[in-house]
This record gives sequence, structure tokens and C-alpha cells, in this order.
Amino acid sequence: MSLTFNDSSNGLTEATAIGPRRYLAPFPDVTRRFIFEEDYIILRASYTSPTLDAPHSGVSGYYLVDETGPQPFGNSEVLKFTRTYSEVPPSRIIYESFDWYLPGVGSENPPGSLVNITAYSFNSSGTQLTLSADPGVIVGDTVQATYTVQTPTGQVSRTVLRPVIVDSSATDITVGLISEIYPITFQTLRKVDPGRNPEARAVSSEIHFDYFLPGLSAGIATPNSIGIIDDLEIYDATGRKTPSFTETTTPSRAEWAAKVASRERVVVERSVIRR
Repeated sequence: MSLTFNDSSNGLTEATAIGPRRYLAPFPDVTRRFIFEEDYIILRASYTSPTLDAPHSGVSGYYLVDETGPQPFGNSEVLKFTRTYSEVPPSRIIYESFDWYLPGVGSENPPGSLVNITAYSFNSSGTQLTLSADPGVIVGDTVQATYTVQTPTGQVSRTVLRPVIVDSSATDITVGLISEIYPITFQTLRKVDPGRNPEARAVSSEIHFDYFLPGLSAGIATPNSIGIIDDLEIYDATGRKTPSFTETTTPSRAEWAAKVASRERVVVERSVIRR
């Protein structure tokens, strides 16, 4: 088979497009087609390797991102290859679950002083307790209450944790409901700072994709100009990385609790740069 081609403008000494452009939508969550492939032919003697990121000569805003290896086209003197051009893709977010090693929560504070529970009653909020002294708690704190239950087979001691719901006075508080089917005799109460060990847990996550073309995107001269967002790291008072929050870590336990309360998003995996 022979190839006959008549081009008085350049005689195939420059890459010449043939056939229609094929537009693509590479991301399943983005419907817009912002990539296209285009076939070219050129004389073997005139072919040179392309310069990636070069702008398309006829379509504004599109840049070369890939080229297939040239192959003989019709005869050994002409080569055919495919170039892929793309706009700078739009930023996007996808949602998925992420297996995160959830930091632990600890405390360096000892439990509060034991105070006696002198009376109790139940209301619509929970269990109201009258105390012999001020336990030093406010709404949102956690207390440890001890009591006994008289069951048909004997007396049973129990210890429970409950949140402070109402702080009426220094010795009159309401905690989450403490309920038994048998008579209760309350004994003592004290403030505690409950915690947890670090644990692996599947959490809902967002993956943020941002795209840059060095030399074109504002403030991005080279790939090294792309900012890296670090993931959450916890340091103790000596500057060593630690897996749990306490009162003296950075961030502190209180700062972490504030983030949780405000439902602030936390970076769980630092930025990764890929072409």
C-alpha cells in the first residue's frame, strides 16, 4: 500500500491533524468534557518529541498532556501519533469512607474529690442529686456516681458515668438518668475525665482534588510551589509525637473537644502531589 499526500503548505514537515477531535470526560463525577484526543501525521525525518504542557495551536486553554508513540502510516516515511490535550481540570470533591487511626483522649488530671450524695429525685432531664459538698463540676462535665441496688438475691454495688446536664448550685446538680428496677441507695460522686485509647475506625471523609499547571496557575511556578497541607499531628510537652490528646499536648484535649463540638473538618491524610 502506498500513501499519496499533497500538502503545498508544509509537505508534512509539521505535525498535521487528521480526523475529528475526540472529546472525553475522564472523571465519572464531572460531566463536562475537557479533554480531547487528536490524531496527527508527519514525515519521519521531521518528527521530534513533543513538549508537554505546550498550548494547542488552535484551541485556546488546552495544553498537551500526552502523546502516543509514533507508528508508520501508509509508508515508512510518514508517522502517525495521537496527542491528548486538556484544560486545567476544575477542583472537585469526592466522598468516601476512610480507615483512620483515631487519636486517643487521655487526662493528666486525677479524679475529683469524693462527695456524698445526700438526696436524689427524678425529673424530665435526668436524675437530680443533692451533694454534701461542691464537686467542682459544670454542665458538660462527666461524673462518676456509686450506689447500691437491693435485688431479690442481695445487694449489688454499681458505678456509672453520667454527664452533668444542669448545674443548679454548688451542691445541687442534675445528671443523665440513672434508673434501676429495684430500690437505689446513692453513695458518692466525683468528677472524672473519661478518655479512650487510640483506635482504628472507618470515618466519613472528603477527598479534595485541586489541579495546577506550573507557569500558568497563579503562584505556581514549579511543582514545588504547590502547597502541602499536613495531617493532624499531636505533640506532648517535650515535643515528641504522641497518639493521644491530654491537657498539655499540642493541640490540647480542650482544643480537640472544641473542634469536635463545632464539627470542624480534620485533615487525616497529608496532601499528595501526582501528575
